[in-house]
Amino acid sequence: MNPGLQALRIQAQVLKYAACAHLFFSYVLDIRATEGPSMLPTFALRDDWIIIGKRHAKGRGIQVGDVVSYWIPMHPGRGGVKRVMGMPGDFVMTGTPAGTAGPGAGSDEMIQGWSRDSRLFGPIPLALIKGKVLWKFSREDRDGPWVTRMQNGLRRPEPEPGPEGRE
Repeated sequence: MNPGLQALRIQAQVLKYAACAHLFFSYVLDIRATEGPSMLPTFALRDDWIIIGKRHAKGRGIQVGDVVSYWIPMHPGRGGVKRVMGMPGDFVMTGTPAGTAGPGAGSDEMIQGWSRDSRLFGPIPLALIKGKVLWKFSREDRDGPWVTRMQNGLRRPEPEPGPEGRE
């Protein structure tokens, strides 16, 4: 076989695989590292990796309690990860009530210093959602499992048993 033809075939195969990988990571899944304290304890300060499902881009199939990846409105090209607290039409209380636990309890200025979220730039339009966080990979030396499937963190409370269920 002609060495020039063989090199051309190898280059064509590499180009095909690169195109498939580009399409996969653009439209199916994305893998990202997390950093920062704003999602503690769900994600560590650093060294956690997440898999983002792009099927949920632009808010498709997103529910309150899901963890999503989004484009930060005030920093074009930069992304963030947050838990959904409300959907269009929902009433969501903003700010931090006085006397609650956390850094700078009762002071929005302190919270804004360590968190980039809707307290700084308001609600995020569905068009800025890149996808839903499906899996988390942690370092082996952390407590808990190395691989975690992300669950909806805000479950509806279980209904109380009726009179027939009480003893």
